[in-house]
Amino acid sequence: MRYKIRQMALMLAIAISHSESDASLIAPAYVVTPIVVPQANYVSAESISSNGRIAVGAYDSSDVPLAGRFGGTNFEPVQALTSGGAYARSINDSGVMVGWSFNSGGLRQPVAWFDDSPIALGSLGGDRGEARSIDSAGRIVGQSRNGDGLGRAFLRSGNSAMTELPMTLGGLRSNATAISDTGFVAGHGSTIDNRTVAVRYDLNSSNLIELGTLGGANSFSNGINDLGQIVGLSDTVDGFRPFFWSTQTGMLDIFSSSDLGSPFGSAYDVNGHGVVVGYGEINSNFDARAFAWTASDGLVNLNDRIDSSLGIVLFGAAGINDQGMIVGWGEYRGSPAGFVLKPVPEPASFVAFATGGFLLVIFKRHRSRLNSKREARS
Repeated sequence: MRYKIRQMALMLAIAISHSESDASLIAPAYVVTPIVVPQANYVSAESISSNGRIAVGAYDSSDVPLAGRFGGTNFEPVQALTSGGAYARSINDSGVMVGWSFNSGGLRQPVAWFDDSPIALGSLGGDRGEARSIDSAGRIVGQSRNGDGLGRAFLRSGNSAMTELPMTLGGLRSNATAISDTGFVAGHGSTIDNRTVAVRYDLNSSNLIELGTLGGANSFSNGINDLGQIVGLSDTVDGFRPFFWSTQTGMLDIFSSSDLGSPFGSAYDVNGHGVVVGYGEINSNFDARAFAWTASDGLVNLNDRIDSSLGIVLFGAAGINDQGMIVGWGEYRGSPAGFVLKPVPEPASFVAFATGGFLLVIFKRHRSRLNSKREARS
């Protein structure tokens, strides 16, 4: 019941904030900050929490993975299980990160960082796995192999043991890639004919929804918001394209009316205002650019919204929070770098964001009073 009440309150706050303004939810300009990891050959800001905490994954010049947080000015590395390295995928408002780390046998293990030291999260009986997402309550989802060596979606809550989520579609495998604070889980499951199709699982109702495809055989979920809207990529007749899915619209092809130059791309995250971020290829050489998309604005190349004289190129966007801050991967002065974008909002858009935040504060205060009364009665 607690999660259902929270789900309804968050959805109401977001819906009202949408109605406050018809202005663009994609900022007209962004202040960009590069995230530099010395001597790295790849750097990506993988996730940003609602209060601006950032998880970073990188690979050094020897292709050893690195995990860390971005503190606003510098990359702050965390430890791995072994010298083989680790990679961070998600972070919550408390600063808890999740991802994976190599064990002594060279296999990926799902881990969490409550501080700088990794904690192994266990398994479903197999020898490897990866944690993909964590919500504000500390619930973690990802994929772990089971005793038969098959990758299955998992949930880990608090100190409880890892449990399997029922996200297959008659096939043998599944994966959970994102979890919302309202209890929705995005992922994909295999079918009886060995296809992979995006799904949404509701922890509150135990309801599993198959999202379909954009005309091809397969689809994959990457991100989800508190409304249960999902983004990812899907096969089509001429490539793989980013999609947006909701119960009202079904699966929409983000590249259907305009694209960045080719039919290939993926959507990685969506915030509570329906702003989708990802990457799209701009030519046949696989060069990519970061984009943002809404149903009203269409597709926007984020490189067109930053100061081009800074020497920063945004290749792809991996995360966005409800304040419109965007993180991802790219290049700074010719070297690999992650980035964080802070919006310079239009006044009407700022009012919409502020209204949603105000309602959430009211809800939290009301919930606090209810909790106090409950404690007094016990």
